[in-house]
Amino acid sequence: MSSKKFYFDQAVAQHCGLKEAVLYEYIRFWCGRNEKSGRNYIDGHYWTYGSANTLADKLPFFTPKQIWLGLRSLEKQGYIVTGRFNKKNYDRTLWYRLSNKKLVP
Repeated sequence: MSSKKFYFDQAVAQHCGLKEAVLYEYIRFWCGRNEKSGRNYIDGHYWTYGSANTLADKLPFFTPKQIWLGLRSLEKQGYIVTGRFNKKNYDRTLWYRLSNKKLVP
């Protein structure tokens, strides 16, 4: 059985919570990958996307509801921005990027 390692920022965990820190790092990682490959550049920012169910497959230690609540918490606190840039109108998958808000040490 192979094991994956997950990383997060301690300051984010202390300020927002452990679940939020893992989700924040996930978004930071994928937006960075998209920037390096030139994908998902919209409105001057690089974005990543995924439903709570999809993210739960990638982060199996969280349920879809925990992911949804964590993402809402990060958005409410101003650390991420969400949008909908799907090609089909009925697709409600949210897109995510980090905001410019800095964490207070």
